[in-house]
Amino acid sequence: MRVYSKSIPVIILLVVLCVVYSGRALAGFILPDDAILVDTIQVSSYSSSANEGVPVFSNVTLEQGKEYAIKSEGTFVVWVYDGDHYCDAEWYQCETFSWVEYNTPESLTDADLLINGDRYNWWGTTDGIEFTEHVFSESTHEYFVPSFTGQEQKVEFLIYDSWYLDNSGSLTVEIFQIPEPATILMFGLGVTLLRKRNH
Repeated sequence: MRVYSKSIPVIILLVVLCVVYSGRALAGFILPDDAILVDTIQVSSYSSSANEGVPVFSNVTLEQGKEYAIKSEGTFVVWVYDGDHYCDAEWYQCETFSWVEYNTPESLTDADLLINGDRYNWWGTTDGIEFTEHVFSESTHEYFVPSFTGQEQKVEFLIYDSWYLDNSGSLTVEIFQIPEPATILMFGLGVTLLRKRNH
């Protein structure tokens, strides 16, 4: 196979882009600049039923096989004991009002923000830019599920709790579509082939 010298820099750039995109979750997640916001949902923590929460569905259907990132922002009151105790998507205030991560040995609550009935690790941030597992977003209460694959259906969100009557507030959920590395690669190869044909 002949390799044209003018094509080599383009191919190298495309390889680098694919590595960056495919490996973005290894060192922490940063939302790409060209990510597309496709939906915003408010998920309430309160329910008039003591033991059954109210699910909220996305307004859009997530395309089959497409990659998305899901963001949660905000806090809600999860219980009232010597004052309001707050939760966000991944951490909550225990009896001493210190923040504890869900689903850890120190956790005394089963509260969580579920996606399609499943528990996810919501990645937090210290700088508002890069998101990593098991990090408490103290100042922003912003979290990401960095990789979620569409299944040609709407997505269900539910704040799970064992007792809803003392809850108040909601979480804001945003869904972003992530550009596909394959799409970028094919576009770049097309440009390369076009340049080759024109020379």
